Amino acid sequence: MPHRSFVVRQPKGAMNMSAVLDFLIGSTKKDEKKSNNSKEKGKKSVSKVPRSVQQTIPYESVYPNGIIRTGSDRYSKTYKLTDVNFKTEEQGIQESMFLDFEGLLNSLEPGQIGQVTIFNKNIDSDTIKNGILLQPAKDTLNHYRDEFNDILINKMQEGKNNLVKEKYYSVSVEAPDIEEAARMFIRVDNDVNSKVARITKTDTRPLSIDDRLALL
Repeated sequence: MPHRSFVVRQPKGAMNMSAVLDFLIGSTKKDEKKSNNSKEKGKKSVSKVPRSVQQTIPYESVYPNGIIRTGSDRYSKTYKLTDVNFKTEEQGIQESMFLDFEGLLNSLEPGQIGQVTIFNKNIDSDTIKNGILLQPAKDTLNHYRDEFNDILINKMQEGKNNLVKEKYYSVSVEAPDIEEAARMFIRVDNDVNSKVARITKTDTRPLSIDDRLALL
């Protein structure tokens, strides 16, 4: 599944502005340059080839509360972010959204790591047919519905509007055990929900363990 992501670590000073723009309106030239440099460095290193399905999954333990242990003392949670129409907003609102999202990324405490991942996935034809296209009815207007549906299908094929962009924010913390990690995530959950609500005007809750595993 095509995706891109950037990682935020604290404490390292203020969050880079290009990372905020990458989330709100798309990748920047600076990000693309970093990506190309990473690819060049990757060519010089030797990757370890997984020998089993288990080795391809970067998790050591999973818990019903949505927390995943990714290392001996590191635990993470993931939050699905509601998309916002940044480009269509007035300049004052855009500036406010920009600062609010920067505040979210800069709210990490020492030892915490944040990562934003953007997934682009195709909507299957059945979903489009059942959720977007007009359904036939027992009247004399079905030929208008068919004509309208043809227009929608043509427009989607021209503009590739069958792509859906999903954005996720993951936070990992250092903790000696799952009990301490769960206590730390109570504050993280509240911080993420309150700060994202300033941008999207909706609640943001952590993904369940089933939803997280489904993203793999």
